[in-house]
Amino acid sequence: MQAAINAAGTGQTDISQAQIFGNIEIALLYLPQERELIVNVLGALDLPPRRDGALRNPYAKLFLLPDRSEKSIRQTTVLAETISPQWNESFYYRNLTEPILMSRVLEVTVWDYDKYEANAFLGEVLIDFSTVLLDNQPFSYTLMEMDDENPVRLVRDLIYPPPL
Repeated sequence: MQAAINAAGTGQTDISQAQIFGNIEIALLYLPQERELIVNVLGALDLPPRRDGALRNPYAKLFLLPDRSEKSIRQTTVLAETISPQWNESFYYRNLTEPILMSRVLEVTVWDYDKYEANAFLGEVLIDFSTVLLDNQPFSYTLMEMDDENPVRLVRDLIYPPPL
């Protein structure tokens, strides 16, 4: 099934008809005294090659939902020609009290950068902070299809509706 998805007005479009598979490894750390969340995007494994067999140019994009503003977005560097990128990049979200953090969801999407065509969606992970350990231990999350009706996304949108 071909899907056309514009990722929050960024010009990224899912033109891939390939099945979504692969994993992304992330470590999360919350420092309550500093009111800071540190997201360590370590790498991804088993991303699918392009239809022609070529390797990908993957990068990961993060949003602390329900906020999709420039203040919330974080992005890894694009790594050329790999299906097992190792980013080892840390991203910081500051001024988060624990109750606020527990009401948020981290959306991590993986994309294939293409200089001449639309970037291809490779999968996503939604991380509900109320259900994970925030102790900086790496965890491998399975990449999934983008699902606007995912209960994690829906519950958060009901509590904190997206801005109009």
